[in-house]
Parts: sequence; C-alpha cells; structure tokens
Amino acid sequence: MKPVRMVTLEDDSLLSSLLLDWIGQRPQWKVVGHASNGEDGLRICRELRPDLVLIDVAMPRIDGLTVAKILQQELPDTRLVILTCHSDPYTIRRIEELGIHGYVSKTSSLALLEQALQKVLKGGTHYDETFRQSSLPLATPNAFHKILSPREIEVLRLVAEGQPDTRIGRLLGISPNTVAAHRRSIRIKLDAHNDRDMVFYARQWGLSPSQPPPEPVT
Repeated sequence: MKPVRMVTLEDDSLLSSLLLDWIGQRPQWKVVGHASNGEDGLRICRELRPDLVLIDVAMPRIDGLTVAKILQQELPDTRLVILTCHSDPYTIRRIEELGIHGYVSKTSSLALLEQALQKVLKGGTHYDETFRQSSLPLATPNAFHKILSPREIEVLRLVAEGQPDTRIGRLLGISPNTVAAHRRSIRIKLDAHNDRDMVFYARQWGLSPSQPPPEPVT
C-alpha cells in the first residue's frame, strides 16, 4: 500500500522539524512537501496534490485559512487539518464556515494528533476539546457575526491591522468611499466612538491576526 502523501505548512522552524521527524517515523505516511509561508504552501499543494495538508493559521504572506479555502475549491479530494495555537472566536467561526476536516490545538499531545489524522484520512472529521470550548461564545447575543455583516467583519479586520481605506478598498474590490461607509456603519453597530474603540473590539474577538493581509490571490 502506498503511503499517505502529506504537505505541512508551518512557519515555526522548530515545530516544523519535530513534525517532519515525527511523521517520518510512520511508514504509512510520507511528507512530500513543506512550506513556511502560505504563498509557497499554495504553490506546492497545487503542484503535488497531496492526500492531506497540515496547516497553521498564522502564516506569512497568505494566512492558513485563506490557503485552506483555496485548496477546498481547487483540490476537493485533499483532506485539510488545522494545527494551531489560535482558538479565538473569529478563527473558530472561520473554520466552522469553511467546514475544515480537522482542528488540533498545538497544546495537544502527539497521540491526539495521530488519532485526528487517522480519523480525517478515513473520511471523518475531528475537532478537539479546545475547539468545542471556544465555539461556545459564538452563541452569545453580542457575538460579532450576529452584529456585523460579513463585509463589515472583513473591513473591521483590516482596520484593526491599521490599513488605510485605499488599501482596504483595493483588497476587497470596493471604493474608498464604500470603505468609509462601512466604517461608519460598524461604529454605529458597535457603539464605537473612534477607530481605537473599533480596534479594541476587534482584538477582543480575535479579528486582528498577527500577519498583514494577503494580496488578492488568483
């Protein structure tokens, strides 16, 4: 039987080395590619068409969930597992909306990671306890996705990163005037007096990732 072909997307060099060594000890699995940023990861996956991709969320150039979304469209037979330390409501919400096959916290044991990969490779799904616990706040009346529209959430995320209206408009394919209108709407809905209040709210819900937003991918 041919080994399962895997690609790992992780920008932490130490964790990458540990993962590659750990997977390499299992003859039923084989790492055929690795990337430390989302742009290279997307290119490698398109070239190699692996059976499974292990993806970190916070990746340079293109974030891991954007990579996952593109791979779902282009490689529907490839299984996707998120391996991350992020468990904020915004990240969990995005994973739920995308329907990612698996989520494993970086605080989990290797035994749990192995169980998750095996389950996902058999066609199932796996979301560890961290994911289930972090999903709970999304049911509250004040959860961001119940207050703001999807477009307003995108604008708020970019505002929280300090992006000007012109760049936000270019990234989202809308005019700067439309961005300004979204800002006003967001302030009213959140009862925010200024951008500082908006950014504070965004960070509360994990809407401010550590990496800059990617350029549009085609």
